[in-house]
Amino acid sequence: MGKTRKSLCVVLPYVFSVASLICLIFANLTGFGSTLEKKLTGLISQRSVFDDSLAAVAGSTSDVSSTLQDTSNTAQNSGNSAIDGVTGAVGNAVDEAKNRAQDVSEKLAKIEYNIEGFYIIGLWGYCQGSFNVTGSTVRKCTPPSSSFWFNFTEVLGLESSWAEKIFPSQVEKAVGVYKVASKGISATYITALITTVLTLISGLTAMVSRWGSCLVGICAMISMVSNIAGSATVTGVYVSLVGVLESVFYSAGINASLGQKMLATSWLASSFSVVACILWLLSICCC
Repeated sequence: MGKTRKSLCVVLPYVFSVASLICLIFANLTGFGSTLEKKLTGLISQRSVFDDSLAAVAGSTSDVSSTLQDTSNTAQNSGNSAIDGVTGAVGNAVDEAKNRAQDVSEKLAKIEYNIEGFYIIGLWGYCQGSFNVTGSTVRKCTPPSSSFWFNFTEVLGLESSWAEKIFPSQVEKAVGVYKVASKGISATYITALITTVLTLISGLTAMVSRWGSCLVGICAMISMVSNIAGSATVTGVYVSLVGVLESVFYSAGINASLGQKMLATSWLASSFSVVACILWLLSICCC
């Protein structure tokens, strides 16, 4: 009877630890598929943003031309001797403005050509793809990396000066927070994975050793804290990032959605780790 009770005290928390590990793996390592809902999905449709920028440049060119034309008219009223000089200045200024507008147009066309239809941004990397008549196709995914963060400027092929013009200041701030937090998120999830595995390994000795029970209790507590910290941090950061992108760029045709399945799986892993930790601690005290 005593051995049966001891076995039950170990098997039950062991099952919850295994469930937590499985959920962690699904939440962190299976987001590189074709299902967009698995991760933070930034649906990039930059045409309207770039067209607005080009329209602004074109408007500036028109303003310069109009101003210089007024100057030319004033000079004509003052005397014919100034006409040639002013006309030449007007022509040079207009030509320069047109050249700049053409340069802007070419740069924007190049950037727009290189941008994919959508980007799937995850914890360890991102995927990119295009839309078609049947739905969407993921074309390429980056290798998973613990130091990954989605660098909008680099991925979209923007110069820093262009990024400042295209992305409002609130987006820059949100991306800055996301960049810093992404390192902490990776660390907490890696810690959760490692300590959950250690919990399962040390749990095998809990039936025959009191010290084994103490070790598994420590690992279970660290795993629980890491799971909760990772889930809370990634939820806060990604919800904020999606909210900023959606509120700022919605009118420009850029849509951002949250990978609810990934977050739900992460919180499920945290819940299992809490139950497992409680049961492991009870097994130390009562079994």
